[in-house]
Amino acid sequence: MNKKVLITGCSRGLGKSLLEEFSLKGYKVFPHFRNQCKIKYANKIIGNINEIKTINLIERKIKENDVDIFINNAGVFSNKDFFKMTDQEIQDLISTNLLAPILLTKRILEIFLNRKRGIIININSLAFQNPSDKEIVYTASKFGLTGFSKALQIKLVNSGVQIKDFFIGKIQSDKFKNLDNFQSLLQPKEVSNFIIESLENSYNSFNCNEYFIRRKYN
Repeated sequence: MNKKVLITGCSRGLGKSLLEEFSLKGYKVFPHFRNQCKIKYANKIIGNINEIKTINLIERKIKENDVDIFINNAGVFSNKDFFKMTDQEIQDLISTNLLAPILLTKRILEIFLNRKRGIIININSLAFQNPSDKEIVYTASKFGLTGFSKALQIKLVNSGVQIKDFFIGKIQSDKFKNLDNFQSLLQPKEVSNFIIESLENSYNSFNCNEYFIRRKYN
């Protein structure tokens, strides 16, 4: 039976690539989009993950369709000067990048723990390891997600459920398209395939919960 995966934030960038590559590999994909998309997907979910009704919908999809893998990919990036950010912009960023993943993970973990199986993946950022004064609130959100995930990994030992974090550097996506070194940034397709390969490889003596993906420097 084909594995089933639900991915948040599939409209562009890595999320769109994950949707395409998981589909090509034969997974049944349940893609989430914040807004209506032009492409028709039978299993798509539409809604803002900062709204409880969307969180409820994702939870129901996972429960009713026996989804095996959940990927916390939806997120927002900002390198706006800290003192120029409005209170609402700060709240929206923290809500999308940290609060929503926590709320989603809590609900999905209950489902997976009852089954004694399942994988939750956080698409995280190297910003937690390399703070920047140009990405202050974004960096804070990734620090928070990292701490949350590390604590959960301890709690879930021997539970049958895994939490995996992929700490990813700058990737070829719309938010970085104006960078001079855009062509040297990480390629979404390669990153997506690495994530899939990490799920399909298993070892008898160890598990790997954290992966650091940096671009090559020539």
